Amino acid sequence: MAQRDRLVRVRQGRLIGGVATGLARNLGVDVTLVRLGFVLLVFAKGLGALIYLVLWIIMPDEEMIESDPSESMRANVEDIAGQAQRVGERVTSSLGSNGGNPRLQTFLGVGLMGLGALFIAQQLGLLTMFSSMGSLLVPLALIAIGVALLARRARGE
Repeated sequence: MAQRDRLVRVRQGRLIGGVATGLARNLGVDVTLVRLGFVLLVFAKGLGALIYLVLWIIMPDEEMIESDPSESMRANVEDIAGQAQRVGERVTSSLGSNGGNPRLQTFLGVGLMGLGALFIAQQLGLLTMFSSMGSLLVPLALIAIGVALLARRARGE
């Protein structure tokens, strides 16, 4: 087990990269509080995701605590890439081995492009004249995508 005064990413009990588990262990608090803090910070212009990603890169894995810092960071970046690849494979497999439902793929593709366009428009200040409508579009788009995925799963596709 890692020393308490050394901040490391922890493998046991990790959900993504072990950052929250390592922070919680180091601070002596429940990991749920740390995870909740990251989630809440995500709503502060994505700050939680950025902080998590930076910590994932710079915090050594508990198994590499004695390694050279640059070697540890290189391994962390490879870990991030591996996790991203696994997530991509899970998403691909959930769409079906033969590509899944073409209508669902089209819906998701258009929905995600629209969501991206909304984020860009918001960053450029183009949604200010429709501020109440613009602030509702992103959550509604996310809800619609979630409903489509759940409906597909319920149908067994």
